[in-house]
Amino acid sequence: MSEIRPVMTVFAGTNGAGKSTLSMQMREWLGELVDPDQIARELKPENPRSADLSAGREAVKRIRSLIKSGIKFAIETTLSGSFVLKHMEIAKEQLRNCRILYRP
Repeated sequence: MSEIRPVMTVFAGTNGAGKSTLSMQMREWLGELVDPDQIARELKPENPRSADLSAGREAVKRIRSLIKSGIKFAIETTLSGSFVLKHMEIAKEQLRNCRILYRP
């Protein structure tokens, strides 16, 4: 019998496409959710947009840590850069299943 591999789930799509809504509906099955927008709201509730850069850095740290941890997790992204795809490759190298759900 094969061992169940942890899953990295990526919710991708444009701003306003419903990534957060969908990920919250599926939260029970996803494990930890890394959402840079939520991190920005936690860092600067009065002006989250001013914390975008810091939130992005924190999201990167969390994703790298979660990949190493061997537990399931999910992230939200607009796929505007190569970071997520690169980290999906790293996750797969560490015997992690990856799935991507795209909302146009």
